[in-house]
Amino acid sequence: MKYIRIINSLILCLFVAFFSSCDVDTYDEVSLDEDIRFTLREDAVELTKANIRVRHDGSSDVTWVYLHTTDLTSDALALLKERIDNELNYTEQIVARQGNNVSLHLTGLVEKQSYRLIVSAIDQKTGELYGKVSTFVFKTRRDPDVWEINENWTLTRKDVRSQTIVTGSTDIIEYENFECNSTDGESYVVLAITADDFRSYAKDDDHKDVKRTLFEDFYADFSSQKDFKEKVLTGNGVWLEERLRSGDYVIFMIGVDEDYELSGFYRQFNMTIEKEEPSAEYEKWLGWWQVSFPNGSEPWTVYIDDLDPNMWYLSTGWEPDAVVAQVANMPVKMFFNKGDGNMQFISQEVARGDDGSIVYYYGTFPYGQSHVVLDYDNAKIADASFTNIACTEAIVEGESLYLTGVGDVTFSYGLFYILLDANTPRAASLAVPEFPWTMKKLDLDL
Repeated sequence: MKYIRIINSLILCLFVAFFSSCDVDTYDEVSLDEDIRFTLREDAVELTKANIRVRHDGSSDVTWVYLHTTDLTSDALALLKERIDNELNYTEQIVARQGNNVSLHLTGLVEKQSYRLIVSAIDQKTGELYGKVSTFVFKTRRDPDVWEINENWTLTRKDVRSQTIVTGSTDIIEYENFECNSTDGESYVVLAITADDFRSYAKDDDHKDVKRTLFEDFYADFSSQKDFKEKVLTGNGVWLEERLRSGDYVIFMIGVDEDYELSGFYRQFNMTIEKEEPSAEYEKWLGWWQVSFPNGSEPWTVYIDDLDPNMWYLSTGWEPDAVVAQVANMPVKMFFNKGDGNMQFISQEVARGDDGSIVYYYGTFPYGQSHVVLDYDNAKIADASFTNIACTEAIVEGESLYLTGVGDVTFSYGLFYILLDANTPRAASLAVPEFPWTMKKLDLDL
């Protein structure tokens, strides 16, 4: 009986002529282990090629065959048999491999394409498959330099949503409500950036692929969140974002694949968020105020101006005795809480100098025998609330929060800090009175 010619691809060049001339079976006897098992894993996957590690628990002289295909659903054994039949029909030989720890090199693949590798042991004499057929699905990488617009995506801004931070609390948080629609199965996340910030990003990126850099930076931060996978949307959905200030924005829907990596799809939307009409409660804080202290220090005269109605104020005049005189005129953002009408002192970056210096407004809290600066932004440092019906007098009290590893802390001060080079920030004033402070509205003309 004429045997099936099985060519080991590792030695194909050396022995193809020999096998073609043979008329008798010269194969050594190999025991067929019907329980042989293959283990497949990814070594490296690139744009158009991949290395897949093939291991099995049989002897090193076991011969095996493989197939890589974009067909992820059909019966694996049937596909492998079809490949063998085609090879026999066209070449009268089967290309096979040996070795129980082989890095299989696949080339000529398509970018961003899912493949299935199918492997099985084969009898060198009969060409029959035996043992357990093993499969492994992998996906080639996308070209990071290529971004495609997904016309199947649309986004619309709806009314702002409000909800309390803690049940029973007067503090509320407002969310932008973006209605996202998709007519395909591609997943995505949403990035909102001011038009000014986007232009600055483009300038800082030195004319490189701005979108790519922006998306990668955003997603690196987003995917570091513990629950980020739960926020990824597929199909129609709602994306909630903390309320944005008024102004011009660039909103992106950014594609995310099944492995939670950037897919290379995006859609850009330009929109303007209009200012709200200021409420009567918001306007009560506008104007000149005298800030006094329980220790009898010289009062401060500060001015609270409109920044973004029903959301933010811009205030000046804090710490007039600062060692760095410019600090007294630096504007600080104050937040308006719609829930109770109070004004909140928020930690923030205030200004940057050309020399690399940075001015912050931070809160401090007692810890041991000293006071510690909480050096991150958007922490609520203090709360200003009215103490009379006319809303002309108020009290400023330090707020509390929980810090991991420290516990509950209450801010004693809110003050300017200056960072020079990479040194530890230092206070801009020699002394700032502790909370509580009192505020009295002044009848002054601008």
